[in-house]
Amino acid sequence: MKDHYKFIADSMLLGLVRWLRFLGFQTWCFQNLIDVRELLQKDPNFIYLTCSKSHIQQLKPTHFYLITEDLIERQLHSLNERFEIFQSARLLTLCTVCNAAVEKIDKKEIKTKVPQKVHENFKQFWQCPDCQRVYWHGGHVLRLKEKLTRMNIPFSG
Repeated sequence: MKDHYKFIADSMLLGLVRWLRFLGFQTWCFQNLIDVRELLQKDPNFIYLTCSKSHIQQLKPTHFYLITEDLIERQLHSLNERFEIFQSARLLTLCTVCNAAVEKIDKKEIKTKVPQKVHENFKQFWQCPDCQRVYWHGGHVLRLKEKLTRMNIPFSG
């Protein structure tokens, strides 16, 4: 396996999917097992995350991890124990909506895409090249970092 994993997860793990994306891990989420099967066939290096033993039996993925914890914090720590994901986390480098790597963008280019106060108060912005979502390190990022600290999850940045 590579040092930076890609995950595919059942929709019942949507919260975990979001946190993995925050940590910079490309993570896809599907409700339909047919879609999961297709992606696993295209790229067997994906790690399939599920809470369902029957899904593992049906799909027979090359790489999988059965999530047995209910809390996001425990799920992340459990994944870290198995795959050591914390050491290769790249905080806030992916679009949380579509998984694409965000790119730094000139402040002038996003003036009409963010609230005026945001444009006035922040210097650095990033944009998803696929869905065009704009990101900045506002209070939400500070709260995310504080939560990661409380969860005892190391991060850089």
